[in-house]
Amino acid sequence: MIEGPQILIFYRWSSEIPGAEQQPAVVARLLADELRIYGWEAWIDKKSLTVGSQDLRDTIISELDKGKIAIISIGVGDLGRCAAADDFFRWEIDAVRNLEKERKLQVAIIVHGTAVPEDLICGKSKDIKKRRQIMRSLGPWGQDILEYLTTHYVIYFNNIDQVEAIVHKVILLVKE
Repeated sequence: MIEGPQILIFYRWSSEIPGAEQQPAVVARLLADELRIYGWEAWIDKKSLTVGSQDLRDTIISELDKGKIAIISIGVGDLGRCAAADDFFRWEIDAVRNLEKERKLQVAIIVHGTAVPEDLICGKSKDIKKRRQIMRSLGPWGQDILEYLTTHYVIYFNNIDQVEAIVHKVILLVKE
């Protein structure tokens, strides 16, 4: 069994996709369970703290100080809801990215449901006008996050059966 440092998993708590509202949480739990099978300590927020509360922010900062790698797990449309600067998922992403810039944390991005980065912001809509409107609503942060996705370690998957292979890729990243 491989022993490793704590890996933190951040995700949008619920999807706006009808019928798939729990998909982000399910993916995060599967990733955490698979990491634990391989002897890694995986942390996801499971406490009953209010989203956006200072207690939850303090808990996350404390856990980030203990971690070596963070996984940002995102799916279709998850980033489109980050338009408000005070959006909690946006805050989590920014906190992780800041620690990455300071070289205190490695980051792996796990993308489910699409291989098109813009879909993470705009959803699956093919309406160009609507997609542009969503992109504009995110302002410079949206453009920055798209650039980030094209220049960082991203693992795309569509099938839940791929979770084991994804975990192996994350473990290899930690060993680098």
